[in-house]
Amino acid sequence: ELQGLIMHDSRDPKQSQSYLAENGLIVKDGNSSYLIMTQGHILRRPNLLEPAQIIKFDKYAVDLERFETKAANEDNDLRPRERYFGELASPGNSRSFKSEPGKFRAELHERFSNPIYPITFVLIALVAVGQAKSTRQNRTQLLMYGFVVGAACRLGGLAMSNFVVLSEKATVLLYAIPVGVGIIALTLMATASQPRFSRAVSKALSPLSDRLSQTTARLSRALGGVRAAGG
Repeated sequence: ELQGLIMHDSRDPKQSQSYLAENGLIVKDGNSSYLIMTQGHILRRPNLLEPAQIIKFDKYAVDLERFETKAANEDNDLRPRERYFGELASPGNSRSFKSEPGKFRAELHERFSNPIYPITFVLIALVAVGQAKSTRQNRTQLLMYGFVVGAACRLGGLAMSNFVVLSEKATVLLYAIPVGVGIIALTLMATASQPRFSRAVSKALSPLSDRLSQTTARLSRALGGVRAAGG
């Protein structure tokens, strides 16, 4: 039993209609199901250039089988991203798996490789700001560098996913990118060295880091003023 029912039907491109009813009741009759609505209206629009037609009813029945999106002989074949792990690892006689097995392979290995990225991002952040610096500007620049490296790492992983769809040999690259960047970050931390960037990258990111430093300084002064006023 349903109350306050609103149902919109736009399957027919030539005519769309909406059902509004105070009450609705689903009734089964053998293999068929019907929705019986009471005290409602039908808003029907046969043409976008014409005003909608409003039909009032006391009781109206709709055959729910007409609202099936697929024929009975078709199976509801889910896309790779919509499947559980078991369904993805063992797709069985799935039509989409037979036509595009690369997408299933890429989705399966993405689910294994994606948890590695948060660890890699933490290591990148530690390399960027984990060592002492004499000026705030240098620390801000390193923070910007870390953001660029992390973004490039993730975008590279997404690009490799497309290659995995085309070739199974590229599967190892999905893991090599986050693991490799993480190993480099660990090496930099172990040797207590800072990553070096080219002058072009430094020059391009310098305005952004300066602006971020100025914004941080203004926020610090504003928070200091609020604390002083509160004290």
